[in-house]
Order: sequence, then structure tokens, then C-alpha cells
Amino acid sequence: MGAKIQKLNDTLLNAKRIIILLLVAIMVSLPVVNFSLPSENEDYKIDTVVIDAGHGGHDPGTIGYSKTHEKTIALKVALKLGGYIKESFPDVKVIYTRDKDAFVELHERSNIANKNKADLFISIHCNAFSSSAAYGTEVFVLGLHKEKDNLDVAMRENSVILQEDDHESNYDGFDPKSTEALIMMSLATGAYLEQSISLAQKIDRQFKEKVHRSSRGIKQAGFVVLWKSAMPSVLVELGFISNKNEEAFLTTEEGQAYMASAIYRAFKEYKLDYDQNGPKGLTDTEMPKPVEEEPKKTPEQPKPAVTPTPAPPKTDPKPVVTPPAPAKDKAEFRIQFLASDVELPKDASELKKVKNWMMVKEGVYYKYQAGPTYTYDEALQLQRQVRAHFPTAFMVAYKNGKRIDIADAKKQ
Repeated sequence: MGAKIQKLNDTLLNAKRIIILLLVAIMVSLPVVNFSLPSENEDYKIDTVVIDAGHGGHDPGTIGYSKTHEKTIALKVALKLGGYIKESFPDVKVIYTRDKDAFVELHERSNIANKNKADLFISIHCNAFSSSAAYGTEVFVLGLHKEKDNLDVAMRENSVILQEDDHESNYDGFDPKSTEALIMMSLATGAYLEQSISLAQKIDRQFKEKVHRSSRGIKQAGFVVLWKSAMPSVLVELGFISNKNEEAFLTTEEGQAYMASAIYRAFKEYKLDYDQNGPKGLTDTEMPKPVEEEPKKTPEQPKPAVTPTPAPPKTDPKPVVTPPAPAKDKAEFRIQFLASDVELPKDASELKKVKNWMMVKEGVYYKYQAGPTYTYDEALQLQRQVRAHFPTAFMVAYKNGKRIDIADAKKQ
């Protein structure tokens, strides 16, 4: 009897693996947003940022310990953040998905960012839990949820689409209550995962070190609003308003100013790094290890400090490259078209769309690249070909297996 049960369990496990692989294949065949990335001969620069205040109108979001509405806190912090950016960077265009108490559909929030060709998308929310003991900030990037808590947050935020009149056609039949649909969506991490993680790391560090908030870490989960946004994107959970102490902090003018200024300083650090040297200039591009244990006791919040200090630069991890091997002492160009924390089968349907691809493992991520080529003009031609299948593909350069700047590669 025991042997039969074990055999049945093995059969179910194999079936589940096959279903997930099929879902990956289906995902890459779905329509994608067609957008333009900056050409390699343009200067890297953060010109436009879209700030998304979660929920609004007839959708209050989560309800706090004292009946505070998430939508109210999110909007106030979003407006403060936009004000700080405008004041310090008048050349940066700041766009709000909403600047008043109004309901905006999830797909329209990402459409606003896509139509304005935004360089960053920051979505601001508050958390809640059935137990009032839960507390702490979280910053999410798009990806495959590894923990049930991450799945619960994503499903709660995505359930907003059920309030939309035509949600089935707006989201290609996506079901926010379906675990399988979330898995399929989350595997499409795309070309912007590293940039999103870099911004998330900077925000998390500001919350912990400058505003002295308890952090639950940086996490990945399947959020529709991030999935539909064709640029580096993060979703920020400011804290648990179901917790009496955190609600009290987040409902004050001072608390909202501290949280907005923390996100602003992270944006400033990200912009300065990016403007100087594009994606290559970014630090903190590896997903940190998840928090092993949830805190069991609500701490007293010390008075936060707001003086920003720059983070020490980190060196890029040395990549491990699969054949073909890099040419020795010679700069080479490649076109990166996929990135995932799950290694794809070599016969995966999406990989068949690109000839002469290679896989580079950097940190915990598998990056799939076409090439190499050894002239910039050939690389531009290859980039056009790859973007026919993967619109988010972008150019990278290496020398002796180490990532270098595109401009340096062009000189060589």
C-alpha cells in the first residue's frame, strides 16, 4: 500500500513539473508590450519617473488597526516623494498615476508608465495582516514567489482587477486567484530585473539605516502592476497598518515625510549611479537572501534620522560563462534577452528563437545572451534581430569574461 501511495505522489510531482514548463512556454508566446529602449549611442539618463499611489476611490486597500485606509497613506507619501524629486531634479519629469482619491485600474497604471516611456516605476502601498503583531517594511520586485507570505501579498494586491468592468480582456484572461497563473506571470522577469533589484536594495537600506524601520527584506512575487510595466519597477510596502504602532507612525505628517524622503534618497542614489554609467554603474544588483525568521515582538520605533550618506560601492560578481568561451583580451558585444533565477532547459521554446545564444550565471541569476559579436555595428544588427522576439533585449559588453562598459568596448 505504501509503495502505491509513493508511486502516486511521484506521478503527481512529475505532472506538476510538466505543467510549469508548459506555462513557461505559454508565457513567452503571449503578446508583449512593444516599447523602445535607449539606443546604445544615447546617453544613459533617468528623465521620467512614474509614482503610483496604490488603490484609491472605491478601493480603500487594506484597513488599519484604527480603520485607517491604505489608499490615503499611499497617496500622501507618493505626492511627497514626487515633490522631493521635482525640487532637487527639475529636469526629471514626475508623473503620478493618481494625484487624488480616484480609482485607477491596474492595467492603466502601467499603461501610463509605458506610454510616457518612463525610466522608473515606483508603486507605493501599505501592508496588513490578520495578526496585529506583524510589522516591517518590504520592497518587492517581479519574480517567482518563494514563500507563501509573498504569494498572499501578490494575490491581495492583484485582486483589485476583479473590481474592473472588463478585467478578463484587459489582462488576457489572467485570474488573480490562480496560483498557476501567478507562476506563469512571475517567470517573465525580463531584462529589467537587475535594475529593479538595485533600486529595491537602495530603498530597503534607506528604510533600515536612515529611518530606522524594521525591514522584512526584498522579495519577489507576481504583481500585475509590475508585470505590465516595461521598465525597472518596484512595489514598496511602507509597513503594516494593522499594527497599532506602525499605523500611528504612518498616519503622521512626520512619518510620511520620513518614508517619502527615504525613497527619494534611494532614487537619487540610483539616478546618480545610472546617469554616470548606465546599468553597469549600478550597485546592489543581486537578490539578497530572504529573512529566515519573522520578528516576534513589536519594537519601539526610535526617532528616525534623515541625513543621507552614500553607500560604499560594490564590485560586480565575476560571471561564469558557458561555451562559447570569451575571446581572450578582446572586447565582445552580446545581446541579453532573458534573465531568471530558474535555469531554463536547453531545448526550451523561447531559447529556440535565438541562434548562437549563451548563458551567463551571475550571482543567483541565469542570463541568456545572443552573440558574441566583435564590432559595434554587428551588435546593433544582432540587437534588432533579437528584439523582434524579445523587445526588452539590450546590449552588454565583456572582456575576458568580465562585464565592461559599452563605451569602453567600442573604443577597443
